[in-house]
Amino acid sequence: MDITNLEKRLSLSVPPEYSEILYSGKMPTGFDVKTLCVLNLELWSNLNESEIKNRFFLSGDGCGNYYFVETNRDAEVFLLSHDPVGIEKTGMVLDQFLKNAVQECPIMQDLEQGELAICRTDIPGESILNPIMLDEWLQAIENVQGINHLGYREGKNPFTGEVHRFDIPGYAVAETSEYSLCLGRVLTMESIGNNELAFKLAEELEANLIKGKS
Repeated sequence: MDITNLEKRLSLSVPPEYSEILYSGKMPTGFDVKTLCVLNLELWSNLNESEIKNRFFLSGDGCGNYYFVETNRDAEVFLLSHDPVGIEKTGMVLDQFLKNAVQECPIMQDLEQGELAICRTDIPGESILNPIMLDEWLQAIENVQGINHLGYREGKNPFTGEVHRFDIPGYAVAETSEYSLCLGRVLTMESIGNNELAFKLAEELEANLIKGKS
């Protein structure tokens, strides 16, 4: 992936300063075009329009906050904070930020032991580049026996006994496992009887079935 592909996928123009650093060969590890494309697409799937408009995200801080530059202004780096909610100045421009930056949101290369992922990319963390969409997943559930779509989970308050329902589009259950659609990939766990079902679902979706580290 190059900058042209990145800008096309994100429908924005990256800051000239980013291009200059990239072409100079001095870009720090983890701030390459593909990593930032994945990061931005993933954030866009979880943030609202006002939080992403005209913003090119660079990394997280490890605490759920994200650094970005505004594409319609200069290369000043800001932090999108969630607690308290707001925008914080870092006092740095892009080249200063990148000199000592560490990528806190790298592309996930491997699954944990016992995990399974159904995705259309060879690397599970890149699934958002060729995502399984919700309507495709629901159709696969309908076509394959042994799995049912719920779309929610329930939890009981241990103090009051009150049951709360949480909407989770794409959440499904099978006899021995659960399935969830997240960032263009379907996640489940290895178990007796579930591996075969996961394989059938992957076939139905024309996708790969990737196992976690052994």
